[in-house]
Amino acid sequence: MSLEKALKLDLGLALKFLSIPETIEGIRARIIDKDGAPKWSHKNIYDVPNEEIEKLIELG
Repeated sequence: MSLEKALKLDLGLALKFLSIPETIEGIRARIIDKDGAPKWSHKNIYDVPNEEIEKLIELG
């Protein structure tokens, strides 16, 4: 994979992750409010539907 293609892929993934509420909530809890208490949409990782995960890691 060329550097250009890798950087485009990286940018696409970063933008995709910034578009979901979980990322914004994590930033709020860790950086903005510094309360360390994010209010996640799911109780644990096992409750996240596979479709949501696949949508995030989809390449292209």
